Amino acid sequence: MNHDESGLGLPDGELRLSQHHPGWARAFGQEAARLRPLLPPGSELEHIGSTAVPGLIAKPVLDLAAMLPGVPAIAVFETALPALGYRFRDDAGVSGGRVWLHESGGTRTHILHLVTRGDPQWGRWLTLRDLLLQSARARKQYARAKAEATSQARSRQEYTQLKTTTIQRLLSGE
Repeated sequence: MNHDESGLGLPDGELRLSQHHPGWARAFGQEAARLRPLLPPGSELEHIGSTAVPGLIAKPVLDLAAMLPGVPAIAVFETALPALGYRFRDDAGVSGGRVWLHESGGTRTHILHLVTRGDPQWGRWLTLRDLLLQSARARKQYARAKAEATSQARSRQEYTQLKTTTIQRLLSGE
């Protein structure tokens, strides 16, 4: 799917939020169809982050998370990712697993997070996504935090840090 159809794409180094695009769910379905055949048995793949929540502003980059049965399964799965246009970005550890980016011409379109079964981050991603899907109040709080973080941050890392307090409050039920 190209940028025009999906509304996805953020040039490297740029930090910007977009209104929700109806093509994001379709883009997840298409990317999931490419990734699922390569996942080992017992794996799960989910659309996470703000692009998974209709009506919520988001960076126009699709967040996907895969939970694999163990470290050896991640290693095997990762060997297939470069052929699909992904490149390794980082090992974010407990805050995001192993991170792979899909980009074209310096424009990021997808971020794939890989964790193993039992990693608590998996549950946090799904809990936050589901809360945002179900609660207009949570969406409003999170949208406000995202807008403030975008206006203050000088990097993607700083943007993420600035949202952390709001995410923690939402996950704790405040």
